[in-house]
Amino acid sequence: MNGYEGLSVDSKIALAKARAANVQPSDPWFYISFSGEHDFNGGCVVQAPDAIAAVARTHALGINPGGEALIVEIGDAEIFEDQDRNRLLSKRELIERFDGVRTDGTRA
Repeated sequence: MNGYEGLSVDSKIALAKARAANVQPSDPWFYISFSGEHDFNGGCVVQAPDAIAAVARTHALGINPGGEALIVEIGDAEIFEDQDRNRLLSKRELIERFDGVRTDGTRA
């Protein structure tokens, strides 16, 4: 149970925004990849209590370019440098930094 069950869409959005505004150091990190109909719109790493709040956090940070979102909980964001967290990364930046890096931080 994540607390969103049985809520209206508006209530879910309000709850996600509230959770996104109250991130705790123990909360997990999420990688979010955004894509349009034909293009990659960017990716980011944000900390939030859950995946829905992570998307709300991208809106609050002004780093949500729109489109479809693929969300993966990565737990700890140690493989991401501080400057690569909480900002939208381009395809080129992601490839330069993480090509061949697994989610546990090891290289393929």
